[in-house]
Amino acid sequence: MRYPVWILILAAGAACAQGLFVEPRLSIGSDLQAGGRAGLAGFTPPAGIRGTWSAFVDGEIRPLPEAVRVRISPTLTHQYRETRYDIGPGVAWALPLDEWENWFLVTGAGIAYTAGSYAGTAREAQSGLTGWGGLGVRYATDGNYYWEGGVECRPLPHIAPFRLLIQMGWVLK
Repeated sequence: MRYPVWILILAAGAACAQGLFVEPRLSIGSDLQAGGRAGLAGFTPPAGIRGTWSAFVDGEIRPLPEAVRVRISPTLTHQYRETRYDIGPGVAWALPLDEWENWFLVTGAGIAYTAGSYAGTAREAQSGLTGWGGLGVRYATDGNYYWEGGVECRPLPHIAPFRLLIQMGWVLK
């Protein structure tokens, strides 16, 4: 096969979507993380289901390394400066709130591969697959951008799983 299957899937999805979107974001829990999403927005659900779906690639990084203690044995612990990051696919559903114009309830979920690095050592940080989910509200402006805030559960090693999230998105039509 000349082209990978994921390119064909992406092309078919782009034909069904209403536009591309980009969302830079910050999240705060026990530390600060920066991240972003890019994907396809505006998939219409089957008849009888309100709202719109989006599919995206999601990523986060801890821009400021944090001190992490790693237990080597029952009596020995090492402390490292860890930079953690993750990337993976996700989906979100935006449900319009009829009472308030331009307001949406947004929920999303996905999987991510998480990894990290320890400064000043060749020792590898814990890595693997993890799932995440989130719930929030979105305010869509009259233009092609929106603001979103919510709570996200993203269980990464050495990081509090619940985080407050704020992001801005642009729909590129």
